[in-house]
Amino acid sequence: MSRFCPRAEYAEDQPWGKTVLAAHVLHRGFQSGALLGSVAGALRFATTQRTTPTSTSSASANSTMMRKPQVSSTSSSALSATSARPQITGRLIAGAGTGSVVGTVIATIALWGRMNGREDIEWRDRSWRLLQNRGQVEVDDWSIIGAVAGAAGSSVIKGAAAIPPWKRLLGGAGLGNVAGVAAYMVWRYGVHGGNH
Repeated sequence: MSRFCPRAEYAEDQPWGKTVLAAHVLHRGFQSGALLGSVAGALRFATTQRTTPTSTSSASANSTMMRKPQVSSTSSSALSATSARPQITGRLIAGAGTGSVVGTVIATIALWGRMNGREDIEWRDRSWRLLQNRGQVEVDDWSIIGAVAGAAGSSVIKGAAAIPPWKRLLGGAGLGNVAGVAAYMVWRYGVHGGNH
């Protein structure tokens, strides 16, 4: 997104100062919220999957009327792992969807608190520095590509059908956004050794 914003030679001439800075801050709030929300969703899934062992008396254990059919441990663990995949995917997407909204709201409040009453040149200067930072522009490119791919893919993922459409779309976009930044870091620092 920032790749397509007009850039001035000097900070005091930077157009769209408030728009560029606000878009950057809200984008990062969306991204951070999606990451934290998906972690919360994964933790919630992990805590609900714990089962407490129940003790049975020897009389009921020996009773033929109370016996359940025995399932081998390998087939039962494979079955539970297969059925858990859509559940955790759904929890990750739902958590990311909720987190992205919360993160965007918090970023909006933080931006207002930090920049309220500031001179126009301060908005322009911060925006100009963001647009001049080549690494930041690359992060924006990769994260937006990831967000679009995540939003598009969220409708076909198993376990996401029961999630409300707005949460599924935002969650997919948020997870894609985070995945885009992770892919950028691998590409830039792993493949290219941090060189531009």
